[in-house]
Amino acid sequence: MVDRWRSLPTPVLCLLIWLAATPLAFGAGAFAGVSWLWTAVTAVVFGLAVAVALTFGLRTRWRIQDKALGDASPALRRPALRAAWSGPVPADPEIRSAALRIAEHQLRQVRRTRPIMLIGLALMLVSVVGNAIIDPWKLLFSLCYVPLIVVFAMTPGRLRRRIVLLSDNATAAEESSAAVPTD
Repeated sequence: MVDRWRSLPTPVLCLLIWLAATPLAFGAGAFAGVSWLWTAVTAVVFGLAVAVALTFGLRTRWRIQDKALGDASPALRRPALRAAWSGPVPADPEIRSAALRIAEHQLRQVRRTRPIMLIGLALMLVSVVGNAIIDPWKLLFSLCYVPLIVVFAMTPGRLRRRIVLLSDNATAAEESSAAVPTD
């Protein structure tokens, strides 16, 4: 499924994301109690912004994964991506080293973008809480931002632990293969 999304041209991917984000934004805006025209225009603009941001983010993520994996076969790609994030450490040294490269690339990217993302999410959370003074129901929107802040705050530590786990198993496997006598 992921490969089908990756193979789409960028404008088509952006259009599909926009077609999914606009009705969601319209549905959320319908509860605001403003005119339908204003809700529709806002939903179209918001959907476009979300589509452009997600398309750019997905393409960047895929480019980083391709750089980390190099010329890896498709059979290696999915297990390496899965092992870079969670699950048992793979026994295959090729998959383990690819997963380690992916996790290291992700950690570098998170370190670059994390402060900006946390500041932006905190400002949005303050804005939503400030709007709750006008309408207490808008405080419910803050429930959307709190999990994002928690995930962004925990991701670097999670990736560091995963890198240690993948690299420890890599060195343990190398040591055990070196300790086995050959005839």
